[in-house]
Amino acid sequence: MQLSRRQLLGSALTLGAMELFPGISHAQARKLVFATFTGSWEEAHRAVLVPAFKKETGQDVLLDAMLSVDQIAKVSAARANPPIDVMLHDPGPALTAIRQDLVEPFPVATSKHYKDLIPEAQDPMGPSMFFQVVGLTYNPEKVKT
Repeated sequence: MQLSRRQLLGSALTLGAMELFPGISHAQARKLVFATFTGSWEEAHRAVLVPAFKKETGQDVLLDAMLSVDQIAKVSAARANPPIDVMLHDPGPALTAIRQDLVEPFPVATSKHYKDLIPEAQDPMGPSMFFQVVGLTYNPEKVKT
């Protein structure tokens, strides 16, 4: 499988984000459940992130590929015993997860990598690993500006 720069960067940043959570980044008795997006994200995480994380921490990772809204629904339905340890969200669902109190503040003080993130990626509710641009298009024959 050939990875694009974007996929490789996303995987590397996700690995870094996972390392930032000291409570889950050390070997534990059970597998760490990490939600990832489907398609090329899942492929890149299986090929790059999971082996690198296992090598660094000794922790087994189980990938659960799904969209952000499905992650939120799954965790909301089982608040007392969330089935996902690490969620990966695009911006809108990330805000929803915060509003619904599904995430905890990020342990900045105990993170050895948080300081290395660019300021725009530093957030007390969890590091941002990618940024996106959304464009607005319209039919100029129907919409007058």
